[in-house]
Amino acid sequence: MTNPTFPPALPLPIPQSIIDRALRLARVQPPATSVRVYRNAIAVLTMSNYCRMMGFDLDLEASDALDPAVGLTLDTANLVLTGIGAIECRTVTTDEIQCEIPPKACCDRAAYVVIGLDPNSRQANLLGFAATVRDYVLPLGQLQSIDDFGAYLLRLETSKQARPVALWQWFKGGFQQGWQNLEEWFDQAGG
Repeated sequence: MTNPTFPPALPLPIPQSIIDRALRLARVQPPATSVRVYRNAIAVLTMSNYCRMMGFDLDLEASDALDPAVGLTLDTANLVLTGIGAIECRTVTTDEIQCEIPPKACCDRAAYVVIGLDPNSRQANLLGFAATVRDYVLPLGQLQSIDDFGAYLLRLETSKQARPVALWQWFKGGFQQGWQNLEEWFDQAGG
């Protein structure tokens, strides 16, 4: 996976525990989806280890890729980072020059991370990331360096914390601590 036009990859070992979990998920799938489910689980679990090492909190149980029922019908490999949102963790093999992004994963992700997998190795290569995707394809030569991924996530986390309150959430009954629902506010204002 070394091409001078690509950002440098970050190699990470794939522990046996990740392989075992991915195999358990793949075994309950029909043959048509088992390889996809295995690769998606490897991607999500590898990225979860990396994000934890960088100090980010995550909700691994919210990952659709680790739900056997979802894996049967959807090609998704999302990892939910607390306070940031979901990142999509996609895999490519050593001969691919672009990464396909399924339509379900194309609109609502905080980032898209591409991971190179060599079936003959127990190593994942974090190739890079993108903030957005166009036309369901990520050319590998256009990825941002994985070295910048932590700083990117910190900017996202900070911007989400500093977001102004959306009044439409208040009108729908979703409000933060210290806020009142509409009926309570009118009761206090009128009386």
